Amino acid sequence: MNNDLNNSMQKNLTILFSLIYILMLLVTVNISPVNNYNKAYENIQSKNENTFISSKNIKGPIKYSKNKEDNAITKTVCKIYDSKGELSGYIDNNEKIKIIKTKENKDIISYANTNKFSISELLSSMTNKNKDLFTIGEVNKNDIKSRKLKKIYLTFDDGPTKMTYKVLKVLKKNNIKATFFFNGAKNNEGKKVVNEIVKEGHLLALHTYSHDYKKVYKSPKAFLKDLEKNRINFLKATGYDCRIFRFPGGTNNTVSFSYGGKKVIRKAIKLTKSHGYDYVDWNSFPDDVGAKMPKKQYNRIIKQAKWNDESVVLMHVFDRNTALPKGLDHVIKTLKKQGYTFDTVDNLNTPVKFAPAK
Repeated sequence: MNNDLNNSMQKNLTILFSLIYILMLLVTVNISPVNNYNKAYENIQSKNENTFISSKNIKGPIKYSKNKEDNAITKTVCKIYDSKGELSGYIDNNEKIKIIKTKENKDIISYANTNKFSISELLSSMTNKNKDLFTIGEVNKNDIKSRKLKKIYLTFDDGPTKMTYKVLKVLKKNNIKATFFFNGAKNNEGKKVVNEIVKEGHLLALHTYSHDYKKVYKSPKAFLKDLEKNRINFLKATGYDCRIFRFPGGTNNTVSFSYGGKKVIRKAIKLTKSHGYDYVDWNSFPDDVGAKMPKKQYNRIIKQAKWNDESVVLMHVFDRNTALPKGLDHVIKTLKKQGYTFDTVDNLNTPVKFAPAK
């Protein structure tokens, strides 16, 4: 009888320890920092301030972005994504880290910022999965360290040109997207260039059809007419319709005064806005309009990147800028090593616009 009792106790203890072990496995989810910006994180991050945190129960730091404006009890602070880019959990308003554990996804690898969403919405989106919801820890507020955004928006003006192909090759090699503020594609070669830009997934934006100061700055209506011609030209050539543009010379240029007066750009801004257009200037410029640009000239971009949370870089794809491909490649590689990411200007968090000259 004693042997049966001992055997029964041993079995119960074995089951108990097994349950404890399983519970420990469930609670200690492996969360590690993401250094390579997986697809889910890359698509959603940078809408707010990036933050490093650590948890009492997790080896940190963990990278995520927090929505500071979200105070509703039924709303989340941020979503959690797994390696497949699927929703796997959230951090609630009490700073508790909640994990939705599924059979398909065993490891959670990143936190990402998101817009507000209700927990019921999150759970309903995972109705086809076996899931358990549990708390794995809480945010240690003492370990929060703010970090500024490190975003670069490469922009190229005054194409289409043959140099554009070399620039596209560098961008593809480095797996980044850029913005091209181009004038009208006036022949088959030009149409081929702009189609390649769209095909490669870059943003094809407007820079007026003619880039003729005398013509475009004659009046606000003349500017809009030339801009519309630029847009329709690209739409017919590529099927892509964009209403983002850059003023020739920027919004603070004074050359326009000679043709349409001191208020021509201010009035053009108002008129184009009423037709659904928006414009972007720049806050970084390597001064690449000279007759011959040395490669080292592009190093200015690296230095200027530290000036702003988001750098909109202006470059020109003139065929004479033979140093551009190598200079660009060096700039991209250097900034990547320094932790910068790249994007197109339609994803700017803060507008980059000059005050029009008076």
